[in-house]
Amino acid sequence: MTTYVGRAALNRTLFAALLAVVALVIGTLVVRAPLLGVAMVVGTVGLVGGFEAWYTARLEKIALVSLGLLLLGYTFLDRGFAHVGVAPLFVGEMVLLLGFAAMLTSGGFGVALRSPLLKLMLVFAAFGMLQTIPYVPKYGIDALRDAVIWGYCVFSFIVVILTLRTGWTAKVAESYAVWLPRLIIWLPVAYILQRQLGDKIPPFPGSSVPLLQIKAGDMAVHLAGAGAFLLLGLPQRLLPGRAKAMLPVKEWGWWLFWLVGVVMVAIATRAGLLAIIGTIGVVFLLRPASQWGKLALIGLSIAAVFFALDLAGVNVQTGLDLGGNGGRQLSVEQLVANFQGIFQETGQVTLDGTRTWRLDWWNKIIDYTFFGEYFWTGKGFGINLAADDGFSGTWFDALRNPHNGHLTVLARAGVPGLVLWMLLHSWFAASMLGAYFRTRRSGNDVQARLFLWVLAYWVAFMINASFDVFLEGPQQGIWFWSLVGYGIVLLETERRRRTGARQQVLR
Repeated sequence: MTTYVGRAALNRTLFAALLAVVALVIGTLVVRAPLLGVAMVVGTVGLVGGFEAWYTARLEKIALVSLGLLLLGYTFLDRGFAHVGVAPLFVGEMVLLLGFAAMLTSGGFGVALRSPLLKLMLVFAAFGMLQTIPYVPKYGIDALRDAVIWGYCVFSFIVVILTLRTGWTAKVAESYAVWLPRLIIWLPVAYILQRQLGDKIPPFPGSSVPLLQIKAGDMAVHLAGAGAFLLLGLPQRLLPGRAKAMLPVKEWGWWLFWLVGVVMVAIATRAGLLAIIGTIGVVFLLRPASQWGKLALIGLSIAAVFFALDLAGVNVQTGLDLGGNGGRQLSVEQLVANFQGIFQETGQVTLDGTRTWRLDWWNKIIDYTFFGEYFWTGKGFGINLAADDGFSGTWFDALRNPHNGHLTVLARAGVPGLVLWMLLHSWFAASMLGAYFRTRRSGNDVQARLFLWVLAYWVAFMINASFDVFLEGPQQGIWFWSLVGYGIVLLETERRRRTGARQQVLR
């Protein structure tokens, strides 16, 4: 009885806090965008009365659905969707507050105490907090903005606790399967639209960023995850009835759009190209599939068109600034140069300049951490690394962090922070790989494929994060930590199945 009363009191307190946040947002919108503010007032008044009566019992599902919609928004609109809201409370922070409230009231923290990965994540977050709090008085909101590379790990806890509480482990994967065709078709179309329309695309009220703004690297990572999902045949296994109606004709269309998108990002970004190769390579090495024949045939068809145009002396001028560095042409030469630029200089200024600039900055970070005064602490979260390291007058001088998320952790949290970061993710990858082999041997084919998909998708994030300011933003940072959380959900589900089976044998 005491527990129930205490939980009810906590629920009322959290509900009051959420209402206060909504009131703050409405007040800000009334000042910034009066019409939108009035609309929110009307909508809130109509919803609050009915919401309070049943929100406690359904808050966990509401939070998970909200997070799913948030991830869809990031995938389909990318940076443009990340700016929905009013600074400093954007849509990602709103969902974080909702998810955190649901997590607090769920009573599912026993999972966090049981999972070694979540325990290690807590240690990493605690160390990151120690490297952030001292800098908040000096740098203010910049310190909190820089801290999201570790702070967004809260989404892993939200996903693990709420998914296990609701029993939606399978539903999460099924929802991804439902949205997969739309994602594959939309991404290349959206990428062309934003390059053609540019600033003509309207922003969210109060924002200066067009509502549709997709980075090539972000698009590459999601195409990599989608390609792995298709290669593993997960749509057919998760949605057997619906997949039978869609296959095989529509699957060819999916692969066609997928490969068109891959060609676009391969020309626009070397990191994205490497992320796709790495992800598909993981699937190929661990689980060769019969679908490789289809993928190879479509890929060869597109390659044949490119080489035919090349032999005819025709370069397809896209008219698009595909790489954000002056407009690259859609040609075999550009594709080969991008691949070559991963490993060595190419003679193209737009490729070699960023490569040299990155390496110089990375070497400096390694010098003042591993061999310098910032070995134990790093420079902390808050300082502008580009300005402090002497690189603010070169490529992409508006950035605060090096084009490498791992070195961002090193520069800001020192060698101990990097060790915790690498230990956490090495443990995660090893756990996913071990669980994949265990479930495959036990005959649980669908779950084995899900383990492999999450691992391959994670590889795409880690590769692209090695060459871009990627995990330091909400649209990919939240996605990344949510994916890690879902991987831990699969691990916990598999652990429960194994321990349950052992208990039945003992009886």
